[in-house]
Amino acid sequence: MSYQLDDLFELLPALYRLRDHDQGGAARGKDGPDPTYSDPRDYGPLRSLLSVMAHEGQIVHDDIAQLYDDHFIETCAPWVIPYIGDLVGAREMEDIGDDQSARQRVALTLALRQRKGTLTALEFAMRAATGWPVMAVEYWDRLATTESLRRVRMDPGGTADLCDPVAHSHVNTALDRTPRSAEFGRIATGHGRWNLPNIGLHFYRQEVRIHGTPRQDSPGDLVMPIKGAPGHYRFGQLGADEPLFQRPEMTAPDMNTRASADRMPMRLSRWMLFDDPARHVAPTSDATAGSFSIAIVTNTGLTRFGANDIFSANLSNRTASAWHHGRHADKVLVDPELGRFTLPLSVDTNEVQGAYVTWHRGRSHAIGGHERSDTETPGADPDVSALFPATTRLKISELTPAFSSAIESMNVLSNGVRVTLKSGVNRMIALPGAFPTIDCENKQVFLIFREPDLLLSGLRFVNTQRIIATNGNKTGDNRVTVEDCTVLGRPLGSNGQRKGPRWVFRMQNTQHFEIRRSIVEGLETRTDTELDIEDSVIWGNAPDVAAIKRRNSGVTGGLVSLRRSTVLGRLEVDELGGGSRMDTAIIDVASETEPDREVGIENSIILATATEDKAPIELAVTNTGCVRYSYIPPGSQVPRRFACVPSLADNPLQVAPRFTSQSITDPGFYQMEFDTDPAVFSGADDGQEMGVGNSLRTTARLNNLARTKEEFLRFGFAAGPCFET
Repeated sequence: MSYQLDDLFELLPALYRLRDHDQGGAARGKDGPDPTYSDPRDYGPLRSLLSVMAHEGQIVHDDIAQLYDDHFIETCAPWVIPYIGDLVGAREMEDIGDDQSARQRVALTLALRQRKGTLTALEFAMRAATGWPVMAVEYWDRLATTESLRRVRMDPGGTADLCDPVAHSHVNTALDRTPRSAEFGRIATGHGRWNLPNIGLHFYRQEVRIHGTPRQDSPGDLVMPIKGAPGHYRFGQLGADEPLFQRPEMTAPDMNTRASADRMPMRLSRWMLFDDPARHVAPTSDATAGSFSIAIVTNTGLTRFGANDIFSANLSNRTASAWHHGRHADKVLVDPELGRFTLPLSVDTNEVQGAYVTWHRGRSHAIGGHERSDTETPGADPDVSALFPATTRLKISELTPAFSSAIESMNVLSNGVRVTLKSGVNRMIALPGAFPTIDCENKQVFLIFREPDLLLSGLRFVNTQRIIATNGNKTGDNRVTVEDCTVLGRPLGSNGQRKGPRWVFRMQNTQHFEIRRSIVEGLETRTDTELDIEDSVIWGNAPDVAAIKRRNSGVTGGLVSLRRSTVLGRLEVDELGGGSRMDTAIIDVASETEPDREVGIENSIILATATEDKAPIELAVTNTGCVRYSYIPPGSQVPRRFACVPSLADNPLQVAPRFTSQSITDPGFYQMEFDTDPAVFSGADDGQEMGVGNSLRTTARLNNLARTKEEFLRFGFAAGPCFET
């Protein structure tokens, strides 16, 4: 119901309405009444009073109507949400970047309260709290027990089946069905699993992305045969072993359905592929449906290998130059744990024009070159961009006008290769779904652009001496931005390690250089350059070798800022951003309103050691700039610090970051271990981990896990996390 002023006014006697109309008309200077009585402004104080009463009555009516809606979380007013949440015991969760509103959290809690005590509710609540895929495992039915005739179990425990290699490959994972004797440690602290009241929460926290998505111009990711071994290939493009992952769950989690093992983003083992190749090998009709696919192009056209053509095998090194198995007569041998495969002898390698693969790769951080979605890709205007539409491998000498109309010329010089962009072109971008690898052929690359700025986005440069981006109009004030890229120098060994240091980017004088969400091997600064690094890894060769340095000892460096980044190697620069002179009280830091303001070193990790004559961080100017919430190695020459570790009272060996791996081909590349000292693991200004993992919000996820796991357990049971990846 709504209150209409005219309806209320009509309830009054006509005499009073006429008098009110006369008074209103006289107040406006009219000689007589308006015979139409149509202008509300001709009425007097009585109608005005009823207008106020109708307005207030409508407010009261709407408030009464809202009282019913406030009984339900879906329709209640925003101010009621915390009260309903308090009634149902919905705990406040830390932000993990999932954009879930308070209304959604309370509604989810209400739905889960109705399913409390079930594994389905426990799994769904844990995934909602952490954002990680999870499988809940009851250990009571996996204990080795003596069978009772009073209660016969359909799947009784016994002893380990030593003749089941598939079961052996799942030991200590969520799929482990091998019977165990009871352990009496507490699962909540990680000191025991196999006991009657224990439930394991097996989390898969590494992101899995598909590589080599087929496109119109490419059947997948082009891979090159191993030098000197025709028919032998690796799935990865970096020349090193990279494990394959199972195709992850593609549908949204459902609180009425248990998490299934075949949908978890787990590593693909040899025995998993051997046990069920049809589940993991993509059908020939859809290369993206399975965990991986392999195809070749010959003189007769494209041939895709199906599950019946592929056999799981151990292709590890038998000798320094030979794998454990050679080529099979008529099968494609695949080693998913190393990411290797061989073509059958029935295929003439001389007729193979190219081998193409699609596969799923795990990663800890959303950094470096990768296949991006539409929302992750910047605007790709063909008039101002050199576009890379295919997921393939290119040589730098192939970047000619024939490849892209945005390229003016490509010239092979005595000291490298020069690629010149046309006037008006200031972007080199990989399109959505594309992840090109550009082989620089062990040469120096000159990128010439004529606009004030240049953007490199979504690309991977390998085997490069260095890349020099130069403004062709000779203007010193120019900006180069590198985002979502991987730039490496010397080729990797099969173990993912490098053979020597290289500084793959050399800046120009007075150039502003920005690196965002990228992996870069090393950088050289020059006079008056400004280097701003954010959410990236500067992967130097070793802790005692400079990762960021001046071009040579005879020139000055520039201004450097690091934000949420990890650097392996020493820093040799002139000055850090982030502040004025030390005798002032102002610390100049970046903010949302001023994103271009330099911040010095903030929420970052420097993994460096001193040499005989050089400090881990060596600055020419130490009375400006600031260092905040960062891990700074002992002996560094830095300006004022705030909340940094290790302090003088800390043990440098204890307060140090620990990582799963420092190999770029390992899925755990710079993934911080949970047993890292809390001063580093939760030492950033937002309470998260320092370094490149800050944006993952791991600490917030673990806090949410601790707050939530006890709420949905049955009485007498205990749960603890087990991290599969």
